[in-house]
Parts: sequence; structure tokens; C-alpha cells
Amino acid sequence: MGLKKSLEGHFSGMSDARCACDVEIPLIDILFVLMFGVLAGYDNTEDIKNHADYFRDDLRQRFGVTRIPSESTLRRMLRLIRPEELGKATLQLMQEAFSHLEGDVIAIDGKAIRGSTIRGRLASQLRILSAYDTQLQMTIGSVEVGEKTNEIPGMLDVLPLFNFSGRIITADAMHCQKDTCRAIVSGDGDYVFQVKRNQKDLYEGVKDSMDHLMAEPEEGLQVSIEDSVGHGRIERRTCYLFPIDGWYDRASEWPGVQSMVAVVRETERDGHVTVERAYYITSLLGTAAHLNRIVRDHWKIESMHWSLDVTFDEDACRITDRNTQLNLNILRKLALALHSHWAAKAQEASGKSKKPRLKTSIQQIVRGDMKHLGHLLAPCIDLEAVFEKH
Repeated sequence: MGLKKSLEGHFSGMSDARCACDVEIPLIDILFVLMFGVLAGYDNTEDIKNHADYFRDDLRQRFGVTRIPSESTLRRMLRLIRPEELGKATLQLMQEAFSHLEGDVIAIDGKAIRGSTIRGRLASQLRILSAYDTQLQMTIGSVEVGEKTNEIPGMLDVLPLFNFSGRIITADAMHCQKDTCRAIVSGDGDYVFQVKRNQKDLYEGVKDSMDHLMAEPEEGLQVSIEDSVGHGRIERRTCYLFPIDGWYDRASEWPGVQSMVAVVRETERDGHVTVERAYYITSLLGTAAHLNRIVRDHWKIESMHWSLDVTFDEDACRITDRNTQLNLNILRKLALALHSHWAAKAQEASGKSKKPRLKTSIQQIVRGDMKHLGHLLAPCIDLEAVFEKH
């Protein structure tokens, strides 16, 4: 099956806002040129157009892209494409391609696109709430939210975008809400939420209880210690887990809650030691070792956000058009997922302890390595026949 038929199967539900009499280049070709450019790390239509122009012969021969859209067409289509449709199409693509590799921890967190702020209008800044499969290292759902406080209802919008039955949702203290807990356990999922002073009574109850148990351990208190070395620091993470019932009178107000957790992080860098203590509630009874891993895995979504900024320069993108920024955000996350999956497969094949750097994969697309492009897209579309011919 060729490129167009493979991709059309995923993107057939997307509408084309152009007048039929004005369509000279199929939407699928425009989408592919945009994907090709974003995979190379470009974030403006002029660079995307120039990149595709330089490799137009390879794109035509291997992938059936018969005509490269003009810069104005690319810019116009990024404004016209409905982000909710593009997001749904890419989500389905990812779910079909990688469903056999799904992990059990889904981290949810928000990120602002700082370059989208219109001068003098801070409230204009776009903010995206994403659900991230920490094992796949892949975004599996995202919604636009407004101000930071609007992430709370946004959580209830992002949950239906993926199957969380039998999986564990993690989020920061903002999302430690009774309605959110209810929605997750009603869908046969579990949660691990950090607790802070936005839920003052809950926070003080959990903090006082766990501090007491850590000072004077009782039967049933589980403890797990993990040490790690890297990035110039030594870290010890000690996780304490104890059933919440009987220690906090109002615990039943949070649907499904079973346990309270404390994690103490001791970090040494350049001889200086810092100690942080964080508290959580969870619907799991599990083990302290399991909760220690879950809490650690949540920070992988922060790593994804860091990669969007550092690898794809998302915060530096000064485009203020809402649809364009949202569509580029979706394509960047798709690109990051494909590059990350390739890196994991390359590490597995080589037997090395470290993955290849994402920058290495991106540079191969910058150079127009069509074989590498095929490897990136292979999980999503059948390109075997295409490459056999060349």
C-alpha cells in the first residue's frame, strides 16, 4: 500500500475548507509536506516549503507527492485545518500504530506556548493540556485550555480521548479534584494525584498523618528506596505508602481513594544536598516500590514539554494565529513520538545502553534521508512496497 492510501485511511475524516473549484493539490499532499517539514524541526511555512522544494524529486518518486504547495498555501491551510480534526486523526493513527505497546501510566499536564502571546494581552497565550503515555513516550490526547485554572475542567475533556480502563492517571495537585477522581474510577481507571494547599484540609490531613508515620512507623507502612545517578547529581527517592482509611476522616469524599503516599527526594549536586517532600493520594493499594515508579514516571511529561521547547523551539514560535499554533503543536507531538519510537528501536537493535539523540534523527530528515523517513513512518503506514522499488 502506498503513502497516499495509507495516510488517507487515517485522515479521511478531515474536512477541506477550500472551495472544490480551487483545489489543485490534495489535502493529503499538503499534510505530508507539513509533516515532512516538522519532522525536520522547522516551525514556519517558508522553511517547510524550501525543505520540501529541495527534495521534491525524492518526495515525488518515493511518496507520490506530485506538487509542492506554495508557502502561502501552506500558511493558509494551517489556518483552515480544524485542530480538533487533525488531533483526532493523529490520535487514531498513534493508537492504531502503537496500541500493542501501551503503558500503564498516563501523565497529564498543561503547557503554555509562550511565543503565542499577543503583545499586551497575556491572556491570549495558548495553553495545551496533554495526556502522555510514559512508556510509549507519546502524547495520546490533548485539548486547548485557557487560563491555567481552566485546566481543571479541561481534565474532564481530555479523559474521553483515550482508553484509561485498567490504567493509572497521574497529575499535579491542581487536578486533585473530587469530580476528576469520580470520572477516573467510574471508567475503571486509577489515579495518583499530588496533594498541596489548594485542598488545604486534605493536604494537612495527609501531611500530618504521613509525617507521624515516617517518624513513628506502624505495622502496614511500606517503604521503598531508589537511588539514581545522572546529569551531575545523585538522587535518593524514598516512598512511603499507607492505607488512608482511619487516618483522615473525610477521605471518602475523594471517590476511590485507598492510600496516602509521601515521597522524599534527597539530591546531591556539587556537594550540596537538597531535600524535598511531596504528598499524594491514590486509588491504588499496591506497593511502595510501584508507587515510587509511578511518581517518578509522571515527570516524563515534563521531559516531553522540554523537548518541544528545546528540540522543536516551540516557545520561540511567534505565530499568533490560534489554529496555526494548535496544528503545529499537534504535528510537533507526532514528530516527537515518531523520532522517540525510532530511537528506542535503534537502541534495542544496537544493544547499547543509551538511545541515539533525537537531534541525530532530526538531522537525517534535514538532510533528506528518505530511507530514514520511511523508518520513522513505518509504524503508521505501509511503505515496504515503496522502498522495494527504489
